[in-house]
Amino acid sequence: IEIIKSGKIIPKLHRVIEAKGDLNIPKKCLSCGYNLTEVDGFNGALSLVCTNKNNCPAQNIKNLNHWMKILDVKGIAESTIEKLIDVGVVQKPGDFYRLSVDGLLSVGFTKRTAILIVARVWKVNSPENIKDNDLVIDSIKDHSSKKIKIPLSKFFAAFGIGSAGKEAGSILEKEIGDWQKIKIATAS
Repeated sequence: IEIIKSGKIIPKLHRVIEAKGDLNIPKKCLSCGYNLTEVDGFNGALSLVCTNKNNCPAQNIKNLNHWMKILDVKGIAESTIEKLIDVGVVQKPGDFYRLSVDGLLSVGFTKRTAILIVARVWKVNSPENIKDNDLVIDSIKDHSSKKIKIPLSKFFAAFGIGSAGKEAGSILEKEIGDWQKIKIATAS
């Protein structure tokens, strides 16, 4: 078989070069050990999906990366998110906004890396181009003291709910109103 890298972390069966023997499909997730289920994937491909939706480390990395991507946070790679999870400072989206330079220093990040991570979370424009760490820290303080305005449709899409992206968020905003009402809404 020929396997290619799909996205940043997931291997994908690209093609069968020569069929030999029986196909041995994994039954357990390599990340958490839970059962895998087969689902129809992109372009008719069969995908294996972990059934441990709430506690699978690989899915958590994917979901947090999705959050950052949808909210246009640039420069925080999947590998960085994985490190943040591994050292215990990020588990859910809100944890990104509680990160501090000192907190990241205490878990082993270098000063510059810690500053850049926090700056990127707070959407400091191109912090890597600012050579003076004190100027970046001042920018972080300035950006973090202001509310980040996110369209409701984009915020809703960032949660990564299957079949519920920006369009569904726009419909909910139009029909229900604000986020507080959407949180308590029930199906009728």
